[in-house]
Amino acid sequence: MNTAKDLFPRMPQAVFDAWIQPEIDAVGWPFPSWTDNWAAFFCDLPLSYWAALEWTLYDAPISQQILHNDTLIRIDRVRITATTHARLTNVQNSSERFWASTKFIRQHRQLPGSPLIADSFQNRLRVVDGHHRLAALFHIGVPIGFETPAWLGST
Repeated sequence: MNTAKDLFPRMPQAVFDAWIQPEIDAVGWPFPSWTDNWAAFFCDLPLSYWAALEWTLYDAPISQQILHNDTLIRIDRVRITATTHARLTNVQNSSERFWASTKFIRQHRQLPGSPLIADSFQNRLRVVDGHHRLAALFHIGVPIGFETPAWLGST
């Protein structure tokens, strides 16, 4: 295997580019080691789990009822970081991303950027990329019936 993408043969390039490539750009490749940061990045699941997923792009309904508790905790941490300046995320520009997303959603009534990236865990949507956008949406208020494009990895 020559590239990180080779570890995830079933993962669409769009998913890899939006989710994993930015982290590689920040910390380097090959993965320096399986540190706590990388483990947390991959939801404490082995790379083999992510490599085995089949990916589907669909319009995901968004509500607290369909989101996994881990996702709800992460979006709440983003919101608290942005609104109180308490540092509860490890993203350098967390507040800026939150407020830019808030402005975009108010203007366009949709989430900015690429589709969310998630897997299905315990019959809930566990988001792995898109927490700032979701935090902004929940801050504004999720309209009834709101849907957004999302990549869903499933076994």
